[in-house]
Amino acid sequence: MKFLKRPLVGLLLIAVSTVAMAEDKLGTRDNPVKIFFTPSVDANTIATNSTSFLKFMEKETGLYFKSGIPSNFIAVVEAFGSNRADVAVMNSFGYLLANTKFGAEAKLKALRHGKDYYAGAIYVSAKSGIKDLKDLNGKKFAFTDASSTSGYLYPLKIFKDAKVQLGNTMFAQKHDNVITMIYQGQVDAGAAFYSDAFDGKIKDARESYDSIPRR
Repeated sequence: MKFLKRPLVGLLLIAVSTVAMAEDKLGTRDNPVKIFFTPSVDANTIATNSTSFLKFMEKETGLYFKSGIPSNFIAVVEAFGSNRADVAVMNSFGYLLANTKFGAEAKLKALRHGKDYYAGAIYVSAKSGIKDLKDLNGKKFAFTDASSTSGYLYPLKIFKDAKVQLGNTMFAQKHDNVITMIYQGQVDAGAAFYSDAFDGKIKDARESYDSIPRR
């Protein structure tokens, strides 16, 4: 697996619904703070990480929390409009939609290994022979989600600016799904988030797949 690194940069934001946060007794056992997570990778991975996060928040705040992991990026945005979410950890474009439609406000920026931004990459198989953007003309390509900043919006603009005409395209829904499709030969390339290695370990969209033992 290799990637064509491009300056696809966004923010991971923690947004708060100004309406929901005004409710009485929010954070009690009967009315816990509802926090939604963007389904950027495997739901089990998010659920495991969120459990530790919620335990920490409950200990630090004395409030009760309940998490939700919807099936797609837009569902996180719409959760603000239906009062199913009080707080959400979301991507840049998702926040813009939530802010415009429902008045959600960004209160915090998440840090990944000390950085308050993340990047994106166009990943290709090392055996594909693809070396530059022009080599993607006519190729099968997997995007992440139509609301993903690094997995769709930025790479789409790069392709348009470079006049690259992709072949069949599809949405894999999650970043790690894009990587799996490339490894399995379902597509020639794909777009997903990228982070620099940390402590010698891959910490981007390839992390989940590369941690699976294979023969």
